[in-house]
Amino acid sequence: MKLVAMFLVSTVLASLVASKNIAKRGDSVSSKAGIAWINGGFDYKQFTTTKKVTWYYTWDYTSLGMDIEFVPMLHDPSRLDGFNKSMPSLVANGSVKAILGLNEPERPDQANTTASQAAQIWKDLVTSGWQSKGVLLGSPAVSSAPEGAQWLVDYFSNCTSCNPDFLAIHWYGDDANKFQTYLNKMHSTYPQYKIWVTEWACVNSKDGRSCDNQDDVNNFLKESQTFMDNTNWIDRYSWFGIANVPPGGISKTSAMLTEDKINALGQQYISAVGSTSSSQSGVGQTTSATPP
Repeated sequence: MKLVAMFLVSTVLASLVASKNIAKRGDSVSSKAGIAWINGGFDYKQFTTTKKVTWYYTWDYTSLGMDIEFVPMLHDPSRLDGFNKSMPSLVANGSVKAILGLNEPERPDQANTTASQAAQIWKDLVTSGWQSKGVLLGSPAVSSAPEGAQWLVDYFSNCTSCNPDFLAIHWYGDDANKFQTYLNKMHSTYPQYKIWVTEWACVNSKDGRSCDNQDDVNNFLKESQTFMDNTNWIDRYSWFGIANVPPGGISKTSAMLTEDKINALGQQYISAVGSTSSSQSGVGQTTSATPP
């Protein structure tokens, strides 16, 4: 009887340990992924079925009414008045937890903002009191071009009091190892900040793999996304973007929609690889954001 009792006790203990381990593994599932919204007219809930995608942004301060977290953006100084009028109510009702800053300010075709101008905008945001109310403020999101990194250096030089809650960055290329190297470099340069990768995608380089090949794009996404999911100083990321045909000269192989339905790449992004269901659920969104 003693042997039986000991066996039962050991079995129960083993089951408890296994259950804790399973729960621990479940707790570690990443929910960093977001939606960089480009196209309207399809059901966004196709991307939230696995709970991996938890937030979205639209390059603007206008919410599309999704039932996941909306992160507003001040795209450029020309939208500052509307941004300042909209934000107080959004912050007051608790629907905004984070704010994205200027979009690629070093580029003339994007936010086109000097470091000193951006520093003043930051100071105005801080004096609005949103950060003190628990809203996370992101840095301006620079591109991975050399001028982007230099702009960020100039920005912090112009604003020694600037203390963003996270660093927002973009990266385009076709080599996941170079992507990781870039992120590691940004982290070593600014170790005090968590990082949000708010745009990244497979784009052909002169000496790299071809992003016109679907297998290469799939592998690039797998390698880069796995790295970010497993890196604790990367808080969030969003693929560019949710579209039938991505803008900006990005190959169609990087699209996560086919005829407004989530495709294999999109299912891979939300960790639903192997799922045969691409049916839509809920109310489809018909409002489209203005792409960057």
